[in-house]
Amino acid sequence: MQTKNRHTLETGIFELKRSVSFFLEKRKDTARSLIISNVPIRMAVSFNSQRLMLNAGYRIDVVKWNEEKSRVKANTTHVGGLTATDINTKLNTLENDH
Repeated sequence: MQTKNRHTLETGIFELKRSVSFFLEKRKDTARSLIISNVPIRMAVSFNSQRLMLNAGYRIDVVKWNEEKSRVKANTTHVGGLTATDINTKLNTLENDH
């Protein structure tokens, strides 16, 4: 499930409405099984009837992703010793930064 958060950017001239959502990339391996470890977190930014797909810069295991909240599950650690708080803070910044 993807959650969308709508934001309005004030540029001084006009308002630009956008929405941001995070989700895990779905990819299959050579045996056609869904990859469930070290999966990239993807970010979709929609504005002006267009969608831009980006990597959020983090990889996690599927079992450590909260599908409902579109965030990393609390109290989990990840590649490089990053915590859920580290990653979720960065996702919040990506979502709300303007």
